[in-house]
Amino acid sequence: MGFDVDYFIRTTSESHKAVVREVWSKLEAKGDIYLGRYEGWYSVSDESFLTAQSVVDRCGQGWEPVQGESGEWARGDVDGGGQLHVPPECVPRPPLGVVQRQPRVHRARVPSPRGDPHGGEGPTRPECLAKKGDTAQLGDTCPGNSDHCIYVWLDALTNYYTASRVHVDGSGAEVRCVDDFRELERFPADVHVIGKDILKFHAIYWPAFLMSVGLPLPKKIVAHGWWTKDRRKISKSLGNAFDPLEKGAEFGLDALKYFLLRESGFSDDGDYSDRNMIARLNGELADTLGNLVMRCTSSKINTSREWPQPGTYTERDNLLVRLISDMPGTVDHYYGIPDLQKALATIFDVLRAINGYVTDMAPWKLVKTDPERLRTVLYITLEGVRLGTLLLSPVLSEKAPVIFDTLGVPAANRVGV
Repeated sequence: MGFDVDYFIRTTSESHKAVVREVWSKLEAKGDIYLGRYEGWYSVSDESFLTAQSVVDRCGQGWEPVQGESGEWARGDVDGGGQLHVPPECVPRPPLGVVQRQPRVHRARVPSPRGDPHGGEGPTRPECLAKKGDTAQLGDTCPGNSDHCIYVWLDALTNYYTASRVHVDGSGAEVRCVDDFRELERFPADVHVIGKDILKFHAIYWPAFLMSVGLPLPKKIVAHGWWTKDRRKISKSLGNAFDPLEKGAEFGLDALKYFLLRESGFSDDGDYSDRNMIARLNGELADTLGNLVMRCTSSKINTSREWPQPGTYTERDNLLVRLISDMPGTVDHYYGIPDLQKALATIFDVLRAINGYVTDMAPWKLVKTDPERLRTVLYITLEGVRLGTLLLSPVLSEKAPVIFDTLGVPAANRVGV
């Protein structure tokens, strides 16, 4: 996608294991985990126990997971694991003050610590944090209890903390691990982006771990939807998965990024198809943005290839100027929520309005009949395209500089609004 990672963390690394053991020991010292019995319906694919609301009981004849995942009744060797005690008063309501930013369809995935009817899956119960016996082959052993292995959700979630503590050199090799969290520059996260299916673990259990050991909470959690292909669930059995690297090579990285962000919102799943991709790219990037750039830089219209000084604005000019002027604030608001789909839709609503303005003003006629009016039309159009491109630059990271070059935008005018 045209970006790099600072540090690729493996949960099998010794530095991560050391941090997990440290967190476990602090949880244990606080009395928030204890040895107990645990049993219930268990999702094999998610490696998670299911709540009663997640399971449909068919008169004791079996079970059916609501979302179709495979599961089994887990007890016996699993019973003896450590459990996390999450007192209801220790969990903010709504969790972290961020879940309310999610669409209701995602909020419903977060259990209510008090059994709040507006919560979702129902009240929380102590969460299993360790496994015993054959089921514990892949995890790290619990400090002071070699019969048990630390459960994947405590282990995996802690990697966010590990990644913030580990310092790496230019090659990505670990240099040192910071011991005092107050020295951390990247913790807690400003925005924590996750899939909607794991919102519960990030909005309830991860904050509970952090609160127990005295660490600051993430400032915001954003849950996104899934992707389907041709309106069908992507699965191995259907063989309908698509490789984003191949699509990036076929359409270009900017085009792929734009489509994925434009087509999917936070309340609904996005659907991929080559037909939709081509239609979106042609309709917006080519016919709207591309057409505008071509129109306002054409040597037949902008004969001097410079930014002209505008003359007197008409009422129609003022309406469009107001629309263009309001665009940065609106887009910044949506980027900040974040709702990237609405941000991009807002930009292209304005660009379409500018395109309509150019069509109505007919600058190709003004070249011969009214040069002064032409300068005003060109100025408003060029400034609108500049601002639109600037706001698109986080997504069109490769094409935005090319457009700026074509427009003749100085470097100082390629940042800020």
